Amino acid sequence: SKLNPFSFVTLFQHGSLFTRLNLITMLQTTRLYMGDVFQVFTREILAWTPAIIGNVYSILGVISILGGFFAGSLIQLLGAYGLSVISTSMVTLSFLLYGFVQNQWQFFIALAMGAPGTL
Repeated sequence: SKLNPFSFVTLFQHGSLFTRLNLITMLQTTRLYMGDVFQVFTREILAWTPAIIGNVYSILGVISILGGFFAGSLIQLLGAYGLSVISTSMVTLSFLLYGFVQNQWQFFIALAMGAPGTL
């Protein structure tokens, strides 16, 4: 019982606020662990070479750095709650769009949709 793979379910049994915070954290951190899936997806579906995948990761890094420059202004404009809702919603939408991607342009559109999620 100590190694129950479903013990995480108890995180969602401590009231609605705690449940919402856990769901938001889950949505925000999911993208951090998608690197391998991203590489397999781009190699198999989009037929990208490792060089292209590396370039895209570089672009993602630049987007993350640029997002940091604008985060303070966006928090003042939208508030911490508003920015969290928008960034989490955009990265979730981006991941949903990845499921329908059939070519590079669609991939970059989905990637751009998820850019606010880097904040």
